[in-house]
Amino acid sequence: MALTPLIYAGNRLVLASGTVVSAGFEPVKIFPFAPTSGYSVELVFEDNQLKPPAVNVEVIGPNHLRGIVTNFNNPIGIATSSPLHIATNSDGHKILLHLACYFIGSGDAGTRILHYSLLDGGNP
Repeated sequence: MALTPLIYAGNRLVLASGTVVSAGFEPVKIFPFAPTSGYSVELVFEDNQLKPPAVNVEVIGPNHLRGIVTNFNNPIGIATSSPLHIATNSDGHKILLHLACYFIGSGDAGTRILHYSLLDGGNP
């Protein structure tokens, strides 16, 4: 029987975390609870010099969230300063997203290194 470790970031339970390397502006799809559920978080990257760096999350369907990640394109790296509340689960617990991203190269020829954590934020 395989054991699943419990990981905490401070007092928050880490539900899922990882590192993804993608090319250019390819979206990243995360299925954090597969195969037991169909929930997914899609991260779509965009550059827009008229806007500050930001992550805006929208609900696409009952089990699908899309985060528009704007201007996370710095070779030194950029991150969320605190976890973002992106959803609430059926138990009333907040689901939080924390991101850090590095971009090496430029445009479609570049490589994005994304670190993510989905955290249990507890009850509101």
